[in-house]
Amino acid sequence: MTDELFDVAVRKPGMDPVMLGPTTSDNAEAWACDLQNQKIGTASPAGTRIDVVPHADTCTHPDIYETLPADPVFIAEAIAAAPADIDTADRFPDLWSRLHMVYGFAEASRLWSEACAIGDYAVEEEAQAEEAARALKTLSNSASDALDNIIHALKTTQDLTAGDRDTPLSALGHADLLAALETAARSLRSVIRIVTLGS
Repeated sequence: MTDELFDVAVRKPGMDPVMLGPTTSDNAEAWACDLQNQKIGTASPAGTRIDVVPHADTCTHPDIYETLPADPVFIAEAIAAAPADIDTADRFPDLWSRLHMVYGFAEASRLWSEACAIGDYAVEEEAQAEEAARALKTLSNSASDALDNIIHALKTTQDLTAGDRDTPLSALGHADLLAALETAARSLRSVIRIVTLGS
């Protein structure tokens, strides 16, 4: 005989019910009690009801254990993805409320703390990456400008010394040097593009 499964239904006036489950009867009763206690000290729409209802086979809501695993990385991503334009009361039961409901205060606090640390690190890492990208772009622009200046100077020197065999650098030697620098410039620009795209 299969144990009957239940959901916790959070009904907020004017909104679709939030179904949390499925779980056992004992768990559902404990979850409903936990949410009732949280509702006392948490912003929630006036008239919000919390009930335990049998889990219907036709119910399409996701399994709460799949959408709320005990994984700090997953929770950090959920915190980052939470919309900021929803009224605090309308969010109930929010992510913290659900963690508290399923895992209890101690475990929920641990998961939340680790998730926040991961989120802070991700924000710091992203800021460092953006700063490195800006520095790399500045460096690549400077290198490109320097190469353009060198090539322009050599072309100008070639114009001034063309046909003058008494100058230290002959037109032929100048042409060879210019070709080599232009090849180097193309190679360097290719490297800069690759590094910039990879960053």
